Amino acid sequence: MLVRMWTSKRKAGTRAPRYLPGATIAAMSAIALMVVHSVFVTTEGGQLVDQQVMRAANAAPDSWHEAGFALLGAVNAPFIAAAIGAIVLIGLIRRRPRSIVVALAVIAGANLTTQVVKQLLDRPYLGWGAHNTLPSGHVTVITSLAVGLAMVLTPGSRSAAAALTCAAAAAAGSAVMICQWHRPSDVIAAVLVVVGWAAMLWPACAGRRDRYPWPGWTPIRSTSSPWPGPGSWDCRIVAWPCRAPGTSGWTRPPTGSGSSDWLGRARWLARTGRSNGRSTTATMS
Repeated sequence: MLVRMWTSKRKAGTRAPRYLPGATIAAMSAIALMVVHSVFVTTEGGQLVDQQVMRAANAAPDSWHEAGFALLGAVNAPFIAAAIGAIVLIGLIRRRPRSIVVALAVIAGANLTTQVVKQLLDRPYLGWGAHNTLPSGHVTVITSLAVGLAMVLTPGSRSAAAALTCAAAAAAGSAVMICQWHRPSDVIAAVLVVVGWAAMLWPACAGRRDRYPWPGWTPIRSTSSPWPGPGSWDCRIVAWPCRAPGTSGWTRPPTGSGSSDWLGRARWLARTGRSNGRSTTATMS
């Protein structure tokens, strides 16, 4: 009991800086990247294991090779521009310019870091090639774009975005190894670069709550459970007007026939739902 009370008081009195956890994860990612390079690039045994794993991936079925080449071939300038445009569009609909800036900073920083590290690190010739390919540029591009998309989505969608990010990193890493473009250490190093940048800048993205764009609309926090289910509620396009438990007003998105009203509905849907893990809505004051 005394230990619990002392811990509670200490936590309440000493609050860690907001950026400290992210900076710690970024530093650990940088250290892990150097360990990966030291073990799998600068030692003969590490290069042997790295090469054998890449050769084993080459034994995948032909359909996997075709899918891998198709995925890697799709990562070009138009694809990157379209992905960045989608990230910016979603951020503008949600009126989150800070999230857009942070997402673009993560994408640019991660890819620039990958190219710089690839030029700075050396690969000694120990019988398995002398050209350094660590970290992988393709894995960095795909993973950083997925992370950037997660940063501009609503808080309630970030669990699915995290799963999408993991799937994108796994698909990109598998493709470059199956197609014999990169070794496993290159894939791990690329993921570490993206993790470092995302962890370092994510607090700036999550620093403010969503703003409700419509004058006279006030956010009302639900008194029910924060998780979806029988005890909670959520406003969706197929369910309006809907009613918040404990309130007397019906919630309804902006209506009209103009193009601005359709954009307003999109913004309204992007804002209603869960914010910071709890269900919220907007009601006329």
